Amino acid sequence: MDNNIKLLLNETTKETMKKRNITEEDLKKTITNAETTGEKLYQPQTNRYLAKLLINEATIYADYTTEKDTYKINTTYKHKAVIKQ
Repeated sequence: MDNNIKLLLNETTKETMKKRNITEEDLKKTITNAETTGEKLYQPQTNRYLAKLLINEATIYADYTTEKDTYKINTTYKHKAVIKQ
C-alpha cells in the first residue's frame, strides 16, 4: 500500500522533514501501518489523525488529514530513545 500513497506536503512541512531527517518513505510506512492496523488517534473536530511507527530505532509521528486518496501532512516529528537495563 505505501507505494500507492500520495502525500501532500507544503514547503513548511518539507523544511521540517529535512531538519528532522524524516523521509517521505518514513511517512508512507507510518501512514500505511496506521491505516492497515487502525492504530492511530483521531481528532473529529479537525478531522486529523496522528500515527506513529518505530523505524530504525526512531519513532516517527505523522499528523495528517485525508483528502480523497491523498494524505495531507500537517506536521511530522520523531524521537529516538534507548532504554537500558
